[in-house]
Amino acid sequence: MSARLYWRPHQISLPELIGLALVAVALLAAVELWLVGHPEPDHLLRVRAAQLARDAQGVIKAHREAHGPPIDPAVDPARTGLIGVHSTPVTSTPGVLPAKQTATNPNYAGVVVRDLVAAGVKPGDVVAVGVSGSFPGLNIAVFSACTVMRLECLSIASTTGSQWGANLPDLLWIDMERLLVEAKVFRLRSRAASYGGLRDRAIGLGAEGHRLLDAAIARNGLEAIASPSIEAAVEARVSRYKAWAGGRRIAAYINVGGGTASVGSTLGKKMYRPGLNLAPPALPLPVPAAMDRFAREGVPVLHFTNINVIARKAGLPIAPGEAQIPGEGQLFVRLRYNRWLAGGGAALLFLLVLIVVRTDWAHRLVGRFGRGKPPPEPMV
Repeated sequence: MSARLYWRPHQISLPELIGLALVAVALLAAVELWLVGHPEPDHLLRVRAAQLARDAQGVIKAHREAHGPPIDPAVDPARTGLIGVHSTPVTSTPGVLPAKQTATNPNYAGVVVRDLVAAGVKPGDVVAVGVSGSFPGLNIAVFSACTVMRLECLSIASTTGSQWGANLPDLLWIDMERLLVEAKVFRLRSRAASYGGLRDRAIGLGAEGHRLLDAAIARNGLEAIASPSIEAAVEARVSRYKAWAGGRRIAAYINVGGGTASVGSTLGKKMYRPGLNLAPPALPLPVPAAMDRFAREGVPVLHFTNINVIARKAGLPIAPGEAQIPGEGQLFVRLRYNRWLAGGGAALLFLLVLIVVRTDWAHRLVGRFGRGKPPPEPMV
């Protein structure tokens, strides 16, 4: 039985079969290795946003180098100046250092552009933004994307930052915003700020921490949002966004980090997928959240949390050990198979198989009519 299953014409030699197999493997390897890059439809916007994010990072880096504290290459190997320290009086919650490092990649701005375009946001649209001090690199990415897409960005900031975020008392995120506007990198900045942290009231920081937060909000000339409850904090944010929009449709809500007033509880944050959400979860959030309010009104939500998960899907490196070049990587150019190479390889392999088979046919004819005798003439 096995002899019939694996039968082959004895006239096709083993070297011929091996040769065909080697050619097939070589052609497959060539098709897999020689991919062709096709720029994404919004390629230029993604690149410009990444370049603007790099310029913004340069401003913060220069400020750190001039005024301190010094950039620690052990925690900020790309030397962006966007990584804070482990703990200060204004540090809100624990943080994961690799996620902070991943978020310093300026190419993350290309991710924001990609998701805004996928959400249907167009130039001139209004977007509401909730940022915190936990991921200053990602805040810069969002502001860069909004700038190159010519969006009106209505931003409210949470002043505190988690470990390794913008948690330096003299260089909080709202200070970085001011520096970037003064350097003419951005024209937009947050219009109001809350404490952030636990229940959006920085519970647990103590009197010194609250004093430092008040001083930061005052020196940056921002409206202070102080709410007695999380419900009131959410309402304060949503009402301001809508008032600032002046009756215009809010095209998207962008959340960065895990600010309580923006995402609700830890469970609520996990109920939304990292990245673009075109619809809210089926179940209501256990704690009110601004992004949930907008989502249930039909507004697309960009939820930038679980930073490393988003980075992997976009092909960005996790916790890069060196500064990244804007506009490089699969996020900007999609690799596809070379159709001409694949088609040509398939045709070549078919031709080789045909040659071997026809040679086998010739051997059969010689074997059948050979031994010096010509084949019989056809009957008339």
